[in-house]
Formats: sequence, structure tokens, C-alpha cells
Amino acid sequence: MLRTLLLLALLCLALPARARAADAPAPPPASADAADPGGTSSTRARDSLADEALLEETQRRTFRYFWDYAHPVSGLARERSNRAFDYGDEVVTTGGSGFGVMAIVVATERGWVTRADAVARLLEETAFLEKADRFHGVFPHWLNGATGRVRPFSRLDDGGDVVETAYLFEGLLVARQYFDRADAGEAGLRARIDTLWRAVDWTAHVPRGQPVLMWNRSPKHGFAIGATVAGWNEALV
Repeated sequence: MLRTLLLLALLCLALPARARAADAPAPPPASADAADPGGTSSTRARDSLADEALLEETQRRTFRYFWDYAHPVSGLARERSNRAFDYGDEVVTTGGSGFGVMAIVVATERGWVTRADAVARLLEETAFLEKADRFHGVFPHWLNGATGRVRPFSRLDDGGDVVETAYLFEGLLVARQYFDRADAGEAGLRARIDTLWRAVDWTAHVPRGQPVLMWNRSPKHGFAIGATVAGWNEALV
């Protein structure tokens, strides 16, 4: 549920506030005793500006979560409030980090961070991911944000997660296309993202003789969880 809400927040973040404000329901009509027809227009303009300011603040705060609350070593996104949910201070989430990458792209375009700072953060994240645990190139759901070692999501879920990995690369591939300049930083970022996503062996999550893609594959337990990428859930994204 949290991943779905984060995705919806990022979709809102990516749309210009003025376009959405124009689609918002119109405010109630002016009262019958309003003497000036222009008063209705003035009221609507006031409400529209208030809505736009609210949307702008929501967008900025969504971005600031990923920017300010990122793990200090890896730069990746934390899983909710680690302390409130007793995950431990070091847990980061790979899929949520993909949302964070997308938010950084949007923030760069909107002028909330400089292009140079955005590239520096993404280089930090991808350098960490290059050294982090992967299983046939597939990242686990959780990582230790300081060491890069897998943090089991459950007893049987201690290996690759193709859905979380897909979320991660959705963000990274958008960043690869957006940061398209020829300078060393952006060229290096594109090359690093290419190396990471080309290393993913999606077929490793296809059991022999079965026309399905398995959500999880553990180095110890194989496909014991038994979840396929199907159904009405976040796999639809």
C-alpha cells in the first residue's frame, strides 16, 4: 500500500501544478446577493491560487523526503520511518529508491535542486549499488544502507526481488535519459546505469518449464515463496 501511495505522490509531483489546478473542481458559485458579477471571478482566482500553493508545497515535501531523509552513506531511500517500524537504522528500500530517483529528476527540472547536485547524488547512489548484493543482477527488497548487504524482508525473502528491482530501474532509466549532457559527470552516470541494468538476468526468475515470472528468488530457498508477478497489486506498475 505504501509503495502505491508513494507512486501516486510522484505522479502528482511530475505534473505541472497549474495544469492540475485547472482540472480541479470549480468552487461554489457566488451567493445570490452578490452585487458584483466580478466577485465570482475574483473568488475563483483566489481559490485557484490557494490550491496551486498547496500542490506546490506537497510536491516539494514529497521530494524533500527522498532528498533530506536519504541514508547518509548510500543516498538511498529509507523504508518508512525505520525506528517507528523497528526496521533498524540502516535499512533502505530498492523500489522506494527508484521513486526517489524519479523525484530527483523532477526536482531538477523544476529548479528545486541544481543539476550538478542531482548528478552528484545519483552518482553516489549508483556507486553504492554497484557494490551492493545482487542475485543474477536482481536487487533484494531491502539493503543495509551502510554496507550494501541484503537485509532479509522475511525468512524466505533473502534474495532477488524483480518487482522492487523494476521500480528501481524505472527511476534510473529515466535519469539516464534526462541527464544527457556530454560532461564527465553525466556521461559517467549514464554509463553506470547502463552497466547496472544490463547486468539483470530477468530469466533467472523464470522456473524451468513454467511460463511465469517469479517475484522472489532466494539463494537458499529458491522459489519457496511461490509468488508470481501477476494479480491486482504493485506488479501492475
